[in-house]
Amino acid sequence: MAFFALSYGISFCLCFPFGMASLEALRLSLKKEYGRALGLAVGIAVVNSLWALAAFLGLRVIVQRFSSPRLGAWLLGAGAAVAFIFGVLAWRDARTLAQENGQPAPGRLSPKKAALPVLKGAALGLLNAQTIAYWLLVLSLFKKAGIPWPSFSGAAVVFALFVAAGYWSFFYMVVRLAKRLRFMARPRARARLARVLGGFFILLGVLLAAGAVRAAW
Repeated sequence: MAFFALSYGISFCLCFPFGMASLEALRLSLKKEYGRALGLAVGIAVVNSLWALAAFLGLRVIVQRFSSPRLGAWLLGAGAAVAFIFGVLAWRDARTLAQENGQPAPGRLSPKKAALPVLKGAALGLLNAQTIAYWLLVLSLFKKAGIPWPSFSGAAVVFALFVAAGYWSFFYMVVRLAKRLRFMARPRARARLARVLGGFFILLGVLLAAGAVRAAW
């Protein structure tokens, strides 16, 4: 049980510091689109748990392919493009939020609209392919520390579920904090925070683009 508990805790901690996915969840929360933010979390949690499962099963061939400089450059470039798009969306949200006058949160999403944030979260998880390398490192540290690995049938599935729960819990915490913070009830405060988020996204896009250029050369 210690193996699974540690897996849950580490997957939660791997979300620190805030990355593109966390900032996007916060951006959606600023717009009071909590359902979309949690849908995003589901997509991210599922894909990241699959990366961890690949590490658990020892699929080193995948790691070697994803360590290719050319593929790394493509992933960084795609991440830069996504970050720029999110930055523009955050600045657009800031204008809308500044003009808001205590409007109620959006209602329940239709099944089709609810699936879009999940797909977006899955895409963000796929862009973060280095997650498999993190889990290879974590699992090797487990072995060195003498933490017994589960050997029962279906252990890999249970491991993936605990990892997914850890990732999802982090994003759930972000959404809950966004709901409870008092200043979030003020439209102008949410608009300022949206502008800051937009700046973070643009900066992240610049850094990712620079990394893509370095990897390509």
